[in-house]
Amino acid sequence: QNYNALIEMKQLFWNKLKKVVPKVEIFGNYKEKSHPMILTILFPETKFTDVVEERLDIEGIAVYGFADRKSDKEHYRQILDKYPALQHKTMIRFSFSKYNTMLEIEYVIRKMEKLFN
Repeated sequence: QNYNALIEMKQLFWNKLKKVVPKVEIFGNYKEKSHPMILTILFPETKFTDVVEERLDIEGIAVYGFADRKSDKEHYRQILDKYPALQHKTMIRFSFSKYNTMLEIEYVIRKMEKLFN
């Protein structure tokens, strides 16, 4: 039951995010190998590209933008070697749990819309 709820929440988040930031992309194989609690998004290059994670943190939204973490730089470099088109995009991982609410989803979407529009 929680598994299906997480999948629905993630799908709803993705659908809403795509409406407010049309150029976002999902990193990875969403349909076949996607974990129900994780959604990794590629954001288009904007004047805020390099500070998306920081701006979300200021708004109280905890995400994981591993490209800026020293411990993940080697892993990120390997990803860029494999997918050079990602060079000018920001990769942010959103995590979902059974404790997330639809109000939180709406809050994140509003903040994303404000940031990218």
